[in-house]
Amino acid sequence: MGSGEDNRVSGEVKADTVYLDGNGVILRAGTLFSRMVAESGEDLKGILLMEYIADTDLNRCRSAIESAFLGTPKDISCTLIRPDGIVHTVRWLFRQVAGGVEGTILLFEAQGKAAPEFEGQRYRALIRAVPGYVFILDLDGRFKELHAPETGELLFPPEVAVGKNVRDLFSPQIAEATMVAIAGACRGEVATFTYVLTIDGNERYFEAYAAASGTDEVVVYAIDRTADRETEEHLRKHIRKSQGKDAE
Repeated sequence: MGSGEDNRVSGEVKADTVYLDGNGVILRAGTLFSRMVAESGEDLKGILLMEYIADTDLNRCRSAIESAFLGTPKDISCTLIRPDGIVHTVRWLFRQVAGGVEGTILLFEAQGKAAPEFEGQRYRALIRAVPGYVFILDLDGRFKELHAPETGELLFPPEVAVGKNVRDLFSPQIAEATMVAIAGACRGEVATFTYVLTIDGNERYFEAYAAASGTDEVVVYAIDRTADRETEEHLRKHIRKSQGKDAE
C-alpha cells in the first residue's frame, strides 16, 4: 500500500523512533518522542527510557526491551509521564536492530483533548510527522483517506483509491490480511500483518498495524521494511561467511 525508503540506525532518525541499547538507554531519539517528553534529541542521549515510563509499566517495558535485544520483537502499551506531569498512553513496537533496539511509536493518545479549533491542525501535523503510510478504511475495507510520507509515494493516488475497496486494488492475499486486521482492530486489538508489493520490478516488504479510530473506521499504519531486510540478509551472509572461515 505504498513505496519508499527506510532509514537505519546509522542514518537519519525516523520521527516516530527511539534507538536504545540493550539496557534501555536512549542512543538517539526522533522528533515525535522528543516532542512528547519536551526534551531535545541531544538532551535525551544517555537517559534511560524508563525514566519516562510510569512505575506500573516499568517491568513490562524493561522486559520488552530485553526481549527485543535478544531477537524477539515485542509490541506493548505503556504510560509515559513527562516531568511536568503530562501523560501519554503509548503503543510501542520494540525490535532488534544492529547495535541495539529500535522502539517505534505505533499509536499514542494524550491525556485530555485539544480544543476543537486545534484538532485539524494536530491531525495534519501528526500525519506529516510519521514516516510511514497512513490509511483510513471503513469496516468493509473501503479507503477513506491515504497519506504517504515525504520520502515515499502512494501506489494509487487518493483520487483513484478513495471509495474503492482494498479487494479492488490489491491482491487477494493482501486484501484478506487487511480484512483480518480490521476485524482484530474492531475487537480492540492493535492488529499486525506483513505484505509484499512489486514496484518497478522490485519487491518491497511492509509491516502494517491496524487500530480502531472510531466506531466505523480503522487506521492502518504501514512501514517499509525493505532496507531492514536487506541489512539483516547482509549480516546473515557475513556471519555465515565468518563461520565458514573459522571452520577452515
